[in-house]
Amino acid sequence: MLRDMSLTNIGEGAYRRVPHSPVHETIELQDVRRSSKGSPAPLLSNSDGFQPINEDDTDSAVLLPAQGREIEVVHGVTEQTMTQFFIQVFPSLMLAGFGVLTAGALLDIVQHWQLFIEVDELLTLVPALLGLKGSLEMTLASRLSTAAHLGELNTPERKWPLITGNLLLVQVQAILVGTAASLFAILLSAMVDHEFSFPHSGLIIAASISAASVASGLLGSVMTAVVVLSRSCDVNPDNVATPIAASLGDLVTLSIFCGFGELLYKTLHSAPWVCVLWMLFVYGVILPTALLRICKNPVYLDILKTKWAWLSLIVAMCISSLAGLILQQFNQRYVGLAALAPIINGVGGNLGAVHASRVSSALHAGSRQSQQRYAVMLFFLVIPLSLIMLAVVRLLGVGHTSMSAVFLMGYLTATMVQVGLLLLMIRKLVMFIWSYQLDPDNIAIPLVTALGDFLGTGTLALCFSLLFKIGDQDEDVGD
Repeated sequence: MLRDMSLTNIGEGAYRRVPHSPVHETIELQDVRRSSKGSPAPLLSNSDGFQPINEDDTDSAVLLPAQGREIEVVHGVTEQTMTQFFIQVFPSLMLAGFGVLTAGALLDIVQHWQLFIEVDELLTLVPALLGLKGSLEMTLASRLSTAAHLGELNTPERKWPLITGNLLLVQVQAILVGTAASLFAILLSAMVDHEFSFPHSGLIIAASISAASVASGLLGSVMTAVVVLSRSCDVNPDNVATPIAASLGDLVTLSIFCGFGELLYKTLHSAPWVCVLWMLFVYGVILPTALLRICKNPVYLDILKTKWAWLSLIVAMCISSLAGLILQQFNQRYVGLAALAPIINGVGGNLGAVHASRVSSALHAGSRQSQQRYAVMLFFLVIPLSLIMLAVVRLLGVGHTSMSAVFLMGYLTATMVQVGLLLLMIRKLVMFIWSYQLDPDNIAIPLVTALGDFLGTGTLALCFSLLFKIGDQDEDVGD
């Protein structure tokens, strides 16, 4: 049931929401918040700048809307029973699980391609690229979910500019993080292997930005449709949007990455100028066009210029690249690791992203509903989700795996450690970001998914190593 809200002036142009009889109230406010230079301070997100009063007062919020705009005050976080939460979140998590399972099966196939054998830096790049691209899609889903809760998608004149701005923003971010992830993978591999190849580096960068750019357009449109349809069907988008983003994101991005990589690899020796020409098109046409459009919208330009959002992506890239390095090093010893790593990372990351999105939306909307019991349910959902995914892996024979009882116990222990640590970190992380008057929708998700990748790959590699030492030396642990 939606709680009714109105605004009470608490001075300095800020307003605190208090219970009121109408569910919707339209008023006109002026943003009188000023920066140190006397100009209006920029908004932190497209949710019209909700800021915390302090870290402990998270059940209320200060509304700082854009200048002279009519703001429809909607307290859109619906109180849910545990049954309603389970009904909404479990199918979306299952769909996400099958998405990462398919991505894992695809990675298990393509790792044997000549492309990945000769240009082995691509395998190091995969976790970082999928993690960063997934972070952008899930961050988009989280921002749109918050906007839906706050009534920003209720009218066409506010909905379409918001959607267009978000899609352009994600396009720019995707190209930039694709470039950064590829450069980091090249550098990391050069440091480990003490080798460097200019043709291989050009192929890696071109394939990375191609996958990032094309996948962003496709997945961003899908995420927008999911959030809009969820809200119209009275489903909490926080429960479904981020898992669906993850389920489609890994598979679509990996497919496009492998496709472009294979095409560019075929022209690597006969026509190396193809990589250069494609990079010039992306950097010279697509990126400037999107940037020019964003510069006309101060809200999205401000998000693009927010150093903390970029810092979170850089930190996430480094963490995911470490996961990729673990995968590269252990995959040669344990042949089943490549197929199972996307599964454990995807399941853990999806559960964490749902929790982070719910906590962020609750903070933005000033909800008093505790998220701890939902976190507990998410933790215990890891067991059935993992067992179902492993059953499908066994049924399809993916990854050369054999499911002994010892292996199942080891795998479940690894994924429960991963998810348990991740859920414990998330609330502290989101509250820390919120306490500094920053938007968790733009900062928390990349860190959550990267930590999920690192913890998942690390615990899985540790699990395989321990199983091999105690005598379970079947195909899944490197026999």
